Amino acid sequence: MVKHLSPTNVGTYYHNQCQLYVHNAFHRPPGTRNATKAPSPLVVAQFQRGLEWEARLFRWLDVADQLVRLDATAEPKTALEIRDLFLDIGRELSTDKTKYIANLVFQSPSFKKELARFRSDPAGVTFGVAKPDLIKITRPSSEVITWEVIDAKSSSGLKSSHNAQIGFYHLCLEALIASVPPVGRGSPEILPSDKASIWLPNPGSEDEISMPVSTPISLLLPPLRTFLFKTLPQILKLPRDQVEWTLNPSCQGCEFVDSCRGATVKNGRLGMIPNLSVSDVRFIWEVVGIAADGGFHSSSGQLTDIEELDSLIKSAGMEKLERTYAPTVKRFQKLLCVQKTSTGRWSPLLEAARSHQPQASDLASPIALELIGMP
Repeated sequence: MVKHLSPTNVGTYYHNQCQLYVHNAFHRPPGTRNATKAPSPLVVAQFQRGLEWEARLFRWLDVADQLVRLDATAEPKTALEIRDLFLDIGRELSTDKTKYIANLVFQSPSFKKELARFRSDPAGVTFGVAKPDLIKITRPSSEVITWEVIDAKSSSGLKSSHNAQIGFYHLCLEALIASVPPVGRGSPEILPSDKASIWLPNPGSEDEISMPVSTPISLLLPPLRTFLFKTLPQILKLPRDQVEWTLNPSCQGCEFVDSCRGATVKNGRLGMIPNLSVSDVRFIWEVVGIAADGGFHSSSGQLTDIEELDSLIKSAGMEKLERTYAPTVKRFQKLLCVQKTSTGRWSPLLEAARSHQPQASDLASPIALELIGMP
């Protein structure tokens, strides 16, 4: 099977911010994918809600005589076919009319020029088949036809993962149309819209359709280009054991969560402590780095993450570190629930993770001690 990432993979990365997710999705190493099992009721309900919203939106567009349904079983369209489709639909429009294309499917371009612009390996990343929900076609003047990517989402609000997907679709279509010869003299020019949109349900009424939520292309594309054509190839070429990752609450539902949970428990990784976000974990390791660089504590490469942190908070250098970097250490200790006793500092979270046994806490508020992988 040819290695590739899908637009959904790109969007999922923006949701969970996990480098290992895209690395696994691209390379598909043996033993990482979850065994086939029935999806949870929540996942089923979310999927069904999405299908219902898309069907309702399409019916509304159909009644308004604005929907152009393509054959959903047809082969992916070529760049030339896409350009001609946009041209044919646009030519039939007056300046006050709009059409929406559904079921447009195409193979993502190679993006060789874009990758070269960022000095990345042209073969470092490839993308699979793309299928945006809708392409809006308008004709602002007799000389111009514009297209705009729109995705229908049943969420209550706009998410970064949504913007990543519509931005990716925009980049694909822009590159594909630019790859074919321009239309003949006298034909309208085909131009991309200056925005891409997400069409969300109307929160107030299922009987009324709200307008799409739009984001300017000028804001969407710069960070997305950097990720797709610079950061992503760098992640994918790393050996798997050098990829940055941490098990965290956003991993629930990921197809690779079982293998990551097993590795977390086996190797004593920080992800054994529940409810730490990716940014929390990065902050904790920044403090460990400050302690090592400042001579407050010497790090040992032989310890697991949990043992390393346990050693730091119990060391004599912790008190000096707290005096020198009081606000930073205060947050560090709060994240790890560090407590001071007559014999020194300790963390019930770290001790529970280290010993695989629940620990009592002196704090008034109960601490979540249900560790990943514990019975």
